[in-house]
Amino acid sequence: MGIIKSPTETKARKTYKCDFCSYLIDQGEVYIKSTLACDGEVYNWNTHKDCDEISIILKMYDHCHEGLTQDDFIENIHSEHERLMINLLPENELKKYSDIIEQLGNVIFRTKLEYVIRYYKKLNRNNSPQNSHLQKP
Repeated sequence: MGIIKSPTETKARKTYKCDFCSYLIDQGEVYIKSTLACDGEVYNWNTHKDCDEISIILKMYDHCHEGLTQDDFIENIHSEHERLMINLLPENELKKYSDIIEQLGNVIFRTKLEYVIRYYKKLNRNNSPQNSHLQKP
């Protein structure tokens, strides 16, 4: 896969679908647009700024030699949501909460995505230079 035009912030002149999460990018919303080429085909890749940022924070590109697909993105969000939820439980009592952990798979994707994004935005605010004394949980 080749990058023809690097990712740039663009204001949507019409409604688009995010190529990572599949939810709408509303007209007037600032989003990330790239132009890519793969197998002789040139196409635009449009993503919400938050989806782009979370893919970078979670280092999703590190394991994708051919580029990060929507399936890769969704799988990473599911995994990160589960990891964050499990970390809220007492470590020595995970067996006790196995039914709850099993139910995490029933949470809708959008809720998982919004939670993961909020978590890292809050973490980023708390770890900003004026709050550098705070540690990552």
